[in-house]
Amino acid sequence: MNVKILRLDLIFLAKLKQLLNYKYKILFVFIVYLVGLAALILANFNYIDDRDRILYGTFAFFWWNRHSSTIAASILGLNSDYFVVTFPYSLFISIFLLSISSIILLKTIDKKLLNSKIALLASVSIGLSPYYLENLSYKFDAPLMALSVFASIFPFLFIRYKKIFVITSIIGLLIMLTSYQASSGIYIMISIFLAFIKILEK
Repeated sequence: MNVKILRLDLIFLAKLKQLLNYKYKILFVFIVYLVGLAALILANFNYIDDRDRILYGTFAFFWWNRHSSTIAASILGLNSDYFVVTFPYSLFISIFLLSISSIILLKTIDKKLLNSKIALLASVSIGLSPYYLENLSYKFDAPLMALSVFASIFPFLFIRYKKIFVITSIIGLLIMLTSYQASSGIYIMISIFLAFIKILEK
């Protein structure tokens, strides 16, 4: 039993280490995101909820059962009882999480796509699509929403290892459901897509 647990630990660490091999691809995607969001950074505009968070400094995520967001917001707020304005660093964190998500998604679909600049550019549609772009406009909430997206995609890094995939899926889905529930369709869509690929291969 201990040998099996150790083996799972080694596979988990090996997969994380493998991500480091894609550091230049992650950097490339990060820069593309950064260029795409340059206007947002320069505008430095307080968007909807941002005004309330600056005025009252409250997290208030627990109202929507977003407990992971409350914990993450506390860490980003340097464990204070109120929000600390960390923009644009909060946006950089969002972009970083989305960049890793883009790489994991391409690797999940087909590892060969990581060698294609066009595929790398296409992967930024995760964050730069009109349906998600608004979420990056929030100074405080953006990293928490990006965390939800990342948590939904991260388990697929271990798709070939059933036990680790199940464990990371449970943890990832719990984080997603307690951070930003609107990401709930991501995991399902990727699963259905992969299922169709398997059916077509057979």
